Amino acid sequence: MEILLDKNLKMPIYIQIAEQIKTQIITKELLPGMSLPPERKLATQLGVNRSTVLNAYNSLKQEGYIEAQVGRGTIVVSTEESGPDINEVKEPCWSQLFNLQVKEFDNLLMRDTLPLINPDHVISFGLGIANPDEEPLLPFEELAKEVATNPRCKALTLTPIGGYQSLRTILAASVRKKSIPCVAEQVMVVTGSQQGIDLATRILIEPGDIVVVEAPTYFLGLQSFRAAGARIMEVPTDRNGMRIDQLELLLKRYHPKMIYTMPNYQNPSSVCMSLDRRKRLVELAQKHDIMIIEDDVYGEFHYENEELPALAALDRSGHVIYLKTFSKCISPGLRLGYMVAHKKIIETCSLVRQGEDVHPNSISQWLVEYFLSHTDMDSYLADVCERNRKKRDLMNEEILKYAPSGMTFVKPKGGIYIWCRLPDNVNASKLLEATLKRNVAFMPGNTFFLSEEGEHYIRLNFSYPKAAQIREGIRVICEETRYLSQSKKSEEIHNSELVPLY
Repeated sequence: MEILLDKNLKMPIYIQIAEQIKTQIITKELLPGMSLPPERKLATQLGVNRSTVLNAYNSLKQEGYIEAQVGRGTIVVSTEESGPDINEVKEPCWSQLFNLQVKEFDNLLMRDTLPLINPDHVISFGLGIANPDEEPLLPFEELAKEVATNPRCKALTLTPIGGYQSLRTILAASVRKKSIPCVAEQVMVVTGSQQGIDLATRILIEPGDIVVVEAPTYFLGLQSFRAAGARIMEVPTDRNGMRIDQLELLLKRYHPKMIYTMPNYQNPSSVCMSLDRRKRLVELAQKHDIMIIEDDVYGEFHYENEELPALAALDRSGHVIYLKTFSKCISPGLRLGYMVAHKKIIETCSLVRQGEDVHPNSISQWLVEYFLSHTDMDSYLADVCERNRKKRDLMNEEILKYAPSGMTFVKPKGGIYIWCRLPDNVNASKLLEATLKRNVAFMPGNTFFLSEEGEHYIRLNFSYPKAAQIREGIRVICEETRYLSQSKKSEEIHNSELVPLY
């Protein structure tokens, strides 16, 4: 199968690949039942990213030219183009109607994987939330009384674009406790921190602008940046967070527009950025006039370290956009978080938001405001941390008990994830296929990288599963890892016997 690519064409590379394969199918150069090369092999041959070939194959699958079959890989299934039947009711050609961004979303969200990590019968380490049984009881009874006595209460009315003024005042006060200068007008209530990322990206990034992210990083953040047409560049991390020395080199050469970071117990690696690196990062942002999105989802979940100052607490120039969410500490179903930023940022985000969802959900705001006003949050968060610490310690013990040779990890000092590196000869996607057959799920690491570097990593959440599920699930994962590692070694030994010695 010969494919010639012209990178000077305005046509995307994956479309060039798909169109040439389609032509070879129609002209019968490729016959029904013939296998196409695996994505990685074809990507290597063509000198492109594997995701480019994957997008081309997905396009051909949608049009019915190829399909994936267990044990055979990707095969040709159609070579005929019949004329239209005037009585035939046909659906639109979806592959041509949807824009290119949709294809990025499909690949990034792991369409075939995510639905498998949530069913009740599955032990799931893939979800980044607390166990529903451990979530606080929200004040629905009080809400019902409020609505019954006052049918026009604010829980059922429109709110300002930035959210209830009373809630914003409470949030500003809580942020000031973190030494972040803040007034209510600098707070916008958002539909989870994900909307904060999206709004900030929409007002700051134009197609072609460079956004710097950590490697690995939060995959839905990557989705927002891709949707804006940004060029995304990775900076590696180590046990002290983002490598600021590597960032400096990148800043001098490429002049990016924005930096996205999770300094506190980052998703997925759970590393915490050191104080020296935090200070230097803020200095560099001010020097190069670059905006920072600080996504502080896990800042309260520290089990051993003292809490370090947020980047926003070190910033006095307005270069940091600070994001928080209630999804991890109260309830994910509320879909509520908040953004703290310079008034210019908040005002501009408000303009964009008018055409999006107008304002945050009124009932969720009422519930959160009541909860914050009637709860000792320091004690409440201490209890959450204690539960998480016990689960972290249990998962750590179980991995140490069952982990095969070559499987490594670092016990996190905070957050809700353990980030594991698999043996070199074990692929995370293959491991997931094996564990799902035994009703155990996790998040494979490749979705957190731009490259294929994550294929040997897995992310394990310990806040969602119960203790018994942690014991059983970790045993299954380690057993399947050992089996795949030994099978691969046997295969390598077998293949090496076939290689001539001369």
